[in-house]
Amino acid sequence: MRWSRNRDDCSNCGSEERKHAGRGLCTICYRLTLEKKAAEGWQIGHPSTLKGYPFLSGGIDHPKFDGFKRKVIRHYQTRLDYLNRRGLKLKGDVDGLDLEYAFGQLARLAGSKNRNLFHGLCGWFEMIFGPEQRRALLRIADKIEKEVDRDINLASLLLERE
Repeated sequence: MRWSRNRDDCSNCGSEERKHAGRGLCTICYRLTLEKKAAEGWQIGHPSTLKGYPFLSGGIDHPKFDGFKRKVIRHYQTRLDYLNRRGLKLKGDVDGLDLEYAFGQLARLAGSKNRNLFHGLCGWFEMIFGPEQRRALLRIADKIEKEVDRDINLASLLLERE
């Protein structure tokens, strides 16, 4: 059975696991694309374009608006690019460094204070696990990561330097 009428998987991340949402994209990639497109349309002089802009009730700080808008757009694009790269990696060769990074990412998402929890395990992953086992481990890590709520923290972007 096909994933959608025209595709076998998401055109961005290659996922077949999540449902098709529209335009050849899965539910996550479609939502990120819509939110990015909304941010791209923000215009300070037209309040009707500010769908999703988080600071309407406190007024719009004109000098910071353009920089904040760029950061939000960049955030969504970075997330879409990450999902795309991960999807390509899941269909290709998985090496120890991919697993080291994936498990490190899971540790950060889980709130680990040690940013280097899996640092240096690249060689170990390659020595212990064969190519198919490494791909299976990356698929498991990817599945866990996709279940973590990763909504954008817009307030933290306002404080972030460009």
